[in-house]
Amino acid sequence: MSSTPRKVGNLSLFNVSGSAYEIGFQHGQAFAPQIQSGLIPFLAQFLGRTIARSDMPMLEKPVLAYLKFRYGRALIKNMPDRYRNLIRGMTEGAGLDHRVVENAVVFPDLFLALIATVEKIQRTPHVQKVALGCSSAIATGSATQDGRLYHARNFDYPAVGFWDQNRVITFCEPEDGMPYVEVHSAGAPVSGITGLNAAGISVCMHQHWVDRIDPKGVPVGVAGDELLRKATTLDEAIEIVLSHPPVSGWTYMICDGDRKQAVALEVAPGSHGIVRLGQTGTPDTLAYSNVYLSPELGGREYPLREHYWTYCLWRLNRVRELLKQAY
Repeated sequence: MSSTPRKVGNLSLFNVSGSAYEIGFQHGQAFAPQIQSGLIPFLAQFLGRTIARSDMPMLEKPVLAYLKFRYGRALIKNMPDRYRNLIRGMTEGAGLDHRVVENAVVFPDLFLALIATVEKIQRTPHVQKVALGCSSAIATGSATQDGRLYHARNFDYPAVGFWDQNRVITFCEPEDGMPYVEVHSAGAPVSGITGLNAAGISVCMHQHWVDRIDPKGVPVGVAGDELLRKATTLDEAIEIVLSHPPVSGWTYMICDGDRKQAVALEVAPGSHGIVRLGQTGTPDTLAYSNVYLSPELGGREYPLREHYWTYCLWRLNRVRELLKQAY
């Protein structure tokens, strides 16, 4: 049963429960005005605007048509029924056109597919004008005063300005899994971006620009949704993610607060790698940005424009430096 969202500062606290459809509907109904004018329509239109601002604006319509034909239809088809019902509930609860919501739901992977497509047309894609990216800092054991595990992360994404206007913390009790808390935005079409379940397993995601897109993969968000509902250990969380082949490049920062364990689980079509505590700097710490660090995936990323790649490396080294100072 849902509650009325409660405002605490600039955050909305919200309780939902029931089936996937009911949870989606409760969220959509409670935040309908914010969803209708905020994140969903922004993401649904972002790809077209990105191409229009590129070095080749004349390709907007043919590239969009190609992406939707080559990848979009497959991603929607590859959604499991539960996730499809979650999205359908939010769509109907918020009173939205299902096509707009579908475009927003597949946006994270289609955005990465856009980069791979443009790279084939021109050597240096004109996509990242602003230095955006996620950073994570994890510390536990000897690296913290009380020995507990702490995970700090920021979330920088092209939706800055829309995402942060309607921040929501959702307390969810699904009928087919354990309770969990999700930190996201009204209308966020992807689950598991930042969340923590009742077993003490937390997850957040980082994006990567990779050299291969797999339309047979499962859309990002599906694995995070299942992880939050079902994982009780770090190994279970890793197994859940790896059982969902990715469409593009992502890293799942997964922590087990009770056992004081953490990994960066890096995935890309056809391969994965794991980075553990202590492998990015001082013992009992883990620093991360948007750069693959495992031997299995190093070198799989497009460098994009030099300033963006430099910024990713700078953020990674800055987090390492801060963790070392605190050690």
